[in-house]
Amino acid sequence: MRRHWRRFLLAVSCLSALACKGAPPEPEHDPDGGSAPAASAPGDLHWKVPPGWNVERTADRGLYRAKYKISASGDAKHEAEVLVQRLGRGPKAEIAPKLKEFLESFEGPGSDEPSREKMKVRDLQIELVEVAATYKFPMMPPAGPKKKAMAHVLKEDWRGIAAGVNAGERGNWYFQMVGPNDSVAAAKSAFVSMLESLE
Repeated sequence: MRRHWRRFLLAVSCLSALACKGAPPEPEHDPDGGSAPAASAPGDLHWKVPPGWNVERTADRGLYRAKYKISASGDAKHEAEVLVQRLGRGPKAEIAPKLKEFLESFEGPGSDEPSREKMKVRDLQIELVEVAATYKFPMMPPAGPKKKAMAHVLKEDWRGIAAGVNAGERGNWYFQMVGPNDSVAAAKSAFVSMLESLE
């Protein structure tokens, strides 16, 4: 009887050890309320999230690394959205085609007059483009060999700012803010501050 009891206790302890070993780690608490670096994988970029931005999601792997929502400003009825992507390295990760694709998502008056700017933050080379026109809001994810959206909703009086970041061995990155003109214009300085915090 005693031998069976010992076997039972041994089995319970083994199962407990396996359960503890397989349990996911507890998420780390951010004492700064969202101002901590948003990327954590080795070799990634790190940045400060501007105060007041709502974090929709973050990831430390894959193409899409972060998504933020910014409250509407002025006469705007919709909030602005910020996306962060890690393009990686190689021919398919070049910045110029990504910025060209971004500018082509706007049409009408103003779309052919984007502003361009270059920044240097520490060892990072950043190219900024900004355009205010009618935005072709994609209704579904891009599909087909050219990855084009199949349907759009036209958003008049919208603005977009995109930044291509050359981070050397850490690959190329892409930051994009799109939304109503007033919302994006009000958040531009915060967007630039986020880029200036990159390290």
